[in-house]
Amino acid sequence: MIDVADVRLRPDEYQRAADQKRVSVSISEFLALDQQYRDALTAFESLRAEQNAMSKKIGALKGQDRDEALASMKQVAERVKEL
Repeated sequence: MIDVADVRLRPDEYQRAADQKRVSVSISEFLALDQQYRDALTAFESLRAEQNAMSKKIGALKGQDRDEALASMKQVAERVKEL
């Protein structure tokens, strides 16, 4: 199995090896997709952390403050679903 971290470090060597084996693959496209995935994962984890922090705060709130916090939490939940 190929280690993705190693591909990130030595993309030219992997592209050269694929070309020598006549394997049609674009390492640069793969790395671009990998970066998109890592960015999306970071955004998702950040939103989840925000969601968890808001959940803890909502338990202590009452009345209108609680309703506003719940509305804000729903917006965060929608953004999480989009990812």
